[in-house]
Parts: sequence; C-alpha cells; structure tokens
Amino acid sequence: MKFDRRSFLKLSSIVAVTAGAQVVLRFGSGEADATSQSSATALPANILVRFKDGHQDLMRLEEYVKGVVEAEMATRWPMEALKAQAVAARTYAVKSFTSSGFVSESGQAYKTSRHDDTSAAVDATSGQVMTYKGAIILPNFFAQCNGVTTRDSERALNWRTGQELRWNYVAYLRARPCSGHAPYTGGSGSGYKGHGVGMCQTGARDLATKGMGYQEILGRYYTSVQVVTLPVFNASNPTPPKK
Repeated sequence: MKFDRRSFLKLSSIVAVTAGAQVVLRFGSGEADATSQSSATALPANILVRFKDGHQDLMRLEEYVKGVVEAEMATRWPMEALKAQAVAARTYAVKSFTSSGFVSESGQAYKTSRHDDTSAAVDATSGQVMTYKGAIILPNFFAQCNGVTTRDSERALNWRTGQELRWNYVAYLRARPCSGHAPYTGGSGSGYKGHGVGMCQTGARDLATKGMGYQEILGRYYTSVQVVTLPVFNASNPTPPKK
C-alpha cells in the first residue's frame, strides 16, 4: 500500500479521535481501521512532531526520544538519571501521539544534536514506557523542586508567578518527597523551576548519584506505575516518506 505524508496525516486524525487510548491499526484490502484498546499493547514506530517554529516532521520514535533526552538533561549527569528521562520522554511522546495525533515541542524540549551518553540511555531502555493500571500515562516532569517535595497535579504551579494552575486530579501524579538539592532561587521565589508535578529532574540526578536505578527513580516520582517493554507495531507505522 502506498503511504505518503497525506496518508499519515489522515491516519493521525484517526488517532486523535481515540483520545487517551492505545490505537492499533489494521490494514486489509487497502483500508485502515482503528481499534481502541484500554490497555497498552504496542508502540508506534514513527510519530508526528510539531516544532515551535511551525514546521512538523514524521520521525522515528526512538530517534525523537534521543533528541528529547539531549535537550532535557545535561549529558554529564549519571546514566540512571538519563535512563529515567528516556523512559519518561518516550512515555510522554507515545501518550501525546495516541491522544492527539502529534507531539508538540512545547511539551518536551528537543535538540538535533546527539551525545553518546544520552543516546546510550535511550538504546538501553528501548521500548520501555510507564503504565498505570495497564494504560500508558502522561508523565509530567520539570527541572527543579524546592528540595522538599513535588506537588499534586491539582496544585501544579506557574513557577514564574507563583500561582497554582488548578490542573485535574491525576492518581499517578501525587506529591512525593524530594531532597538532596537546594530550592530553585529564580522565578517567583516559590523554590520551583517548572510546574512541580511528576519527576523532578534535579532530584532524579541526585538519586542516581546515590546509586539508585532508573526504574526505582521513576517509582519515586510516579505513584503506582509500572515500567513495561512493548513491541513496535510496524504495520501501523510504515517507513517515513522521503522528502
């Protein structure tokens, strides 16, 4: 079956209709149909990424995750922290893509450069995502907390103004203890750099420095989640079209 960029965008619109669910696409007699499932079964090989400058690109999932880890964490940080970021970034990308049909650069930073350590962290965790009660989660993360605790999702913070954002209650995004570093001193003076919900990247670095593994780090910040390895469902994600 011929598959060009227009076909992919049409496919993405199908994905967007099934918000929050894992999408499996079956191809037969030249037609595609989407089946919504309540639990995660497979990962897309390719995702559509929308960048801040307005352009969008169809990218290999794992290659995209390498660019996110490169942008979100310092390459000199411990490998277990980089692995935790890789799993969080992959999970965020898959959840965003299966919910809306694309991943936005406003949700996760991205760089085109690559570093051996960040790429190795992605390769070492290939196919791994976080689930809650069998469903892939949307794992928020942020730069630095106040050195005491992260925040509940409904108390997410605008760190520049200090005002709470009143997000919805999310069972796996609960306030968790986080220590080992000083509060952030910029912004509104709240001690946070970022919304304060999910994984504190600075805290993840500190835990990795103390010898904690990446799965345990993720368990510290996301309540009652599991790290699972899923296969890539290639039938729904043909090779990206040539430009």
